[in-house]
Amino acid sequence: GVRFITGSIDTTARIWSMNSISQEMCLVGHKDSVLDADMSSNLALLVTASTDKTVRVWNSRTGKEQWIGKHGAYVYACTF
Repeated sequence: GVRFITGSIDTTARIWSMNSISQEMCLVGHKDSVLDADMSSNLALLVTASTDKTVRVWNSRTGKEQWIGKHGAYVYACTF
């Protein structure tokens, strides 16, 4: 089905289903607002950018964090 990802000031990113109009998963790990998020073209990975100065890569099936990249300032955007 069709899915999309959102970021929030509540420090989470969420995966949503357009088919069932419901939340499928909540990604928890950032310490501050999530400003941007994207899905890989094969839908296997997710990436999030945050004002906690990190970029995080997640497994879209399990919701587990796969990698953290640290920046010296807020991260405003990310993409695959």
